[in-house]
Amino acid sequence: MLDEYQRLAALVAVCGRIEASRLQKLIHVLQMRGAPFSYEYRTIFGFPYSEDLESDLQLLEQLGLIERDVENLKTGKKTSCFRPTKIALDYIKKAPELRKFDEIIKELPKTDAHVLDLIVRFGALKVFNVSPPEARNQVREMAKKSGDEHNQERVEELLSRWKMYP
Repeated sequence: MLDEYQRLAALVAVCGRIEASRLQKLIHVLQMRGAPFSYEYRTIFGFPYSEDLESDLQLLEQLGLIERDVENLKTGKKTSCFRPTKIALDYIKKAPELRKFDEIIKELPKTDAHVLDLIVRFGALKVFNVSPPEARNQVREMAKKSGDEHNQERVEELLSRWKMYP
């Protein structure tokens, strides 16, 4: 069994390369599903953020387990991305506790940003004791407002498949 740092390095290794904000959201969703991470989150600009996770990522970077790149986006903004080093790749084989979350781990980093945001908002609504059916309805309304029915269907499919509905 790996410690939290090693699990985090293994997760980055499975993702291959992942934006910092997506990694924050991915771990938040994994924790909602019972993954063995213990990060405390708060909401910043409507999305989950963990200072503890950011600190752990900086430590993993200093230890040479992951590397951070800065990427220029088409919008002119910059974003941090993480990628594993060879050492982190070795942890994948040693992280059986993450295997039951393989589907989420492999799919979520590639998921459309709007769909990912809606999934995270569903989880946030549940944290604030909004009943799952009401949270589901609110997420449906947010998806409808975007005008993209495909996103709405995709959110429904992923939440159902990942057993995030009761």
